[in-house]
Amino acid sequence: LKQEIALTLLLDYLFGKSSVHYETLYNEGLIDDSFSYDYTEENNFGFAMVGGDTKQPDELANRLKDILLKTDYDQLDAAALERVKKKKIGGFLRSLNSPEYIANQFTRYAFNESSLFDALTVLEGLTVQDLQEVAKLLLSEDKMSICQVLPKK
Repeated sequence: LKQEIALTLLLDYLFGKSSVHYETLYNEGLIDDSFSYDYTEENNFGFAMVGGDTKQPDELANRLKDILLKTDYDQLDAAALERVKKKKIGGFLRSLNSPEYIANQFTRYAFNESSLFDALTVLEGLTVQDLQEVAKLLLSEDKMSICQVLPKK
């Protein structure tokens, strides 16, 4: 649970709409409003997806790969991380207004021998060091693949 939430938070830090990377990629026309990212972790596997519609898929893939692999995770900004955490906590609390969300996530966490409400405690307790550790563990080129859906020519 901690690893999943830490990597999700790291993706928010790197690619959220208020991040430097998002703004740069958007201003360069490499991404648009379809850009998104997500991380899913289950018992036997986990995967992150980052991407969206673009007219320059190779360039975007290279830039995303560079961001993930070349970011100096030892220099993460603690204040920026706190903002990302607060946004995530707010989103989590808002989602509790949805019975469908609660049922879906409660079941998911139960299958993973955890509780939906443990997620908030874990999220609040995450530190810069936790994100650094998950980056070192999971973000390496040998664990990456690139998939592009291109129109027929």
